Amino acid sequence: MNDYANDEEQLDALKSWWAENGQTVIIAAAVGISLVLGRNFYISSRNDTLDQASDRYYQQFGEDSALSGSPKTSIAEEFPSTPYAVLGNLAEARQAVEDEELDKAAELLQWAADNADQPAVIAQARLRLGSVLLAQQKYDAAMAAVNAIKITSFAASAEELKGDIEAARGNMDKARNAYQGALTQVHKAVPQHAAIIQLKLDSLESR
Repeated sequence: MNDYANDEEQLDALKSWWAENGQTVIIAAAVGISLVLGRNFYISSRNDTLDQASDRYYQQFGEDSALSGSPKTSIAEEFPSTPYAVLGNLAEARQAVEDEELDKAAELLQWAADNADQPAVIAQARLRLGSVLLAQQKYDAAMAAVNAIKITSFAASAEELKGDIEAARGNMDKARNAYQGALTQVHKAVPQHAAIIQLKLDSLESR
């Protein structure tokens, strides 16, 4: 605006520009502010939700559990979009197995396997689900659950469970092959696991 002769002309030019563009500027500024506020609110709400889910999880399943009795709603129902939903279902499934509520345990583990984000957690849920289905003598479903495990760090446990399923079916040759496969996959840092698999393999000889 230095091209204008005096302050009055500059002021007139500014007024003219504002008359033409002022509304657009106001709208753009309002949108920008709302986006920032919306993002901040989302982050704040997200953090609040995670904090609430975390508190609920440790109150219910922590070493010093504060909740008495079973809550009316599960963590997965209250906070379905948080990682604690899956962790809560895994913990509830363990309790259901202890209470011999295998149908409930299977349902919780299936939900965890379907909704978890991390491959290791999915594999863990499927492994536990396979064990529960085996206990229910649902051999085909148990084998389907274990066959869906693709992560290599769970390979030994997956093959071991396949051996358990085949042994329960009476397929001793297949069970033997699975246990032998598990022994080749077991981590050397966990000799106890190898010892358990070897015991299972040895027990087939007496059948």
